[in-house]
Amino acid sequence: FAPSQPTSTMLSTSFRSNREASVMNRQDSVRKASLGFSRLPTERHIMGSVRVLVHMNSKWHERVALYTKRHIFFTNDSKDIVRDVVPLDEVKSIAEKDDSREGLKKLGHVDSQASAHAESIHAPKKILVIETDPGGYNSGRTYLVKTVDPGQHQEWKNLIDSLAAAARKRKMQTTRFKSSQMLVASIFDSQVAQKTFGLLIFANFAVNIAECQYTDTIASKQYMFDSLQLAFNIIFLIELVINMYAHWMREFLRNRWNLVDVVLVLSTFVADYTTIASQITVFRIVRVFRIVRIFGKFQTLRKIVLSIVASVGPMIGAFFVLIILTCFYAVIGVYTFGKQCPQSFGRFDIAFLKMIQVTGMIAPVRVMKGLNTIHATKTCIFQVIP
Repeated sequence: FAPSQPTSTMLSTSFRSNREASVMNRQDSVRKASLGFSRLPTERHIMGSVRVLVHMNSKWHERVALYTKRHIFFTNDSKDIVRDVVPLDEVKSIAEKDDSREGLKKLGHVDSQASAHAESIHAPKKILVIETDPGGYNSGRTYLVKTVDPGQHQEWKNLIDSLAAAARKRKMQTTRFKSSQMLVASIFDSQVAQKTFGLLIFANFAVNIAECQYTDTIASKQYMFDSLQLAFNIIFLIELVINMYAHWMREFLRNRWNLVDVVLVLSTFVADYTTIASQITVFRIVRVFRIVRIFGKFQTLRKIVLSIVASVGPMIGAFFVLIILTCFYAVIGVYTFGKQCPQSFGRFDIAFLKMIQVTGMIAPVRVMKGLNTIHATKTCIFQVIP
């Protein structure tokens, strides 16, 4: 004889199970909403519809089956509420069974009331048994479906067979593409690959420096520089294509460094291999900006750049305070030394420029020495006011 559990334990267990069930239901509804299965497909995606009977909870329920290239939607009669969805790429098999009491009992989907209900409906002699993927959206559920009109049964079966086969083929191709994409991304994002491309960017910058150093070179050296630039252009274009393949599309566009790569690589090709642009010096300067890409390759340099960008706002505030103080000194200088020293403090603009020079330590000693000769006491007060 096992002792019974306390009432508080039973209540807590019941509450926990109910809470877990509600969480699972909420997660399932969120998953369905994220997959877009809670809404009806648009008219242009619907390939057709047929009235069917779906066996659920030991009863046959009349539904309207809307089918697209990717899903079967079971809706109500008015076609405004989605009752259930079957992704066609998760259909493992479609078989035919007898629509009789013995056939349904073999499937384990029928009782006496369901059999009587099935016999009372003038339905076809065959039903479709649709098995889904256990790891898919419907968790391996088996659907028993039959058309209301017996003449549509075979046409419906052939259509679902062909749509499911095409959907599985597309899924297999997509899976292969995703697996190859993940492999390329793992190689491209490795530290070895990123550091290699970073060194190539630095080498390209070194070539630009050498080309600027030897501007009056002979034709053979200029041909060497042009060949090196062509090689770097091809290498960076290949890098960009690999990056796009590995991270296309949303992940690629979200990264701002990738957008910088696209602009620099394409503008370099336009500058080097377009007749009009190659004659304009401004377009050829684009080559130099390739060194900016090195900040996206090394994490340490990237942190420094992001820190500098983040400090722009506070630095603007500090600069604004400095301008206010400079204007403050300029106004006091005009009021104090405007008549005695008009060449430095005759007007506000002149005084402001003088204070900028003093702030930048350009000529503070000379300015203060000139003021001392006029009035030493005022000059001392002027220096220590703030």
